[in-house]
Amino acid sequence: MYGEYSSSLEQKVTLASLHLIILIMVFWLMFLDGIGTIASTFGFPISIGDYTRRVLIMSGGIIYFIRLLFTEFVFVNREFKWSEALTIALWLFIIYFTFSFTGGTNSRQAGAPVYLGVVIYLLGSFINTGSEYLRYRWKKIPEHKGKLYTGGFFKLSRHINYFGDVILFIGFALFTGNVYTFIIPAAMIGLFVVVNIPMLDNYLHEKYNGEYEEYSKHTKKFVPYIY
Repeated sequence: MYGEYSSSLEQKVTLASLHLIILIMVFWLMFLDGIGTIASTFGFPISIGDYTRRVLIMSGGIIYFIRLLFTEFVFVNREFKWSEALTIALWLFIIYFTFSFTGGTNSRQAGAPVYLGVVIYLLGSFINTGSEYLRYRWKKIPEHKGKLYTGGFFKLSRHINYFGDVILFIGFALFTGNVYTFIIPAAMIGLFVVVNIPMLDNYLHEKYNGEYEEYSKHTKKFVPYIY
């Protein structure tokens, strides 16, 4: 998928529409008694949880939706395949409903870990979108065409945008107050390390050759200063 350029408008609009539908369903679950309806229908021993947790989970979803819209329609100019769009939509469904059911039914009052999660979520969002935005601005300058961007947050790691995504979902998981939701950021780390990063590294090595090889020697792959 890297190196192929296309507006992929249908795929992007479909993903954005599915993402919005998922958010509406999450709102129904946590604020329109969707959880209560499911509990009574199927006999699940669950009830609506702490209001602050529900507000933060919903807010986190809305912020991520807006950021993903910006990424899709502004930053991404490569081909966006149907398989990628539908896979992301499925992944978002799993994430939001996992967080909604675990956090939305957690009656414990939100405490310090939840507010720490807010800071971590915002930090991860800033790293991810900030790194993408600075790269986007740099590449818009005509004399930078065909050159490798290594500035901004990308001085810290070659895939700092992926690192920001993991950080924000760690914060998102903290909103729920349920340790099992950390499976989500752990799965993301696995996918990035095993699938996305090797695939993108191969493409960048081919496109930028010695320039990317030199950059790789002095810049960590994923986690700044560590890996």
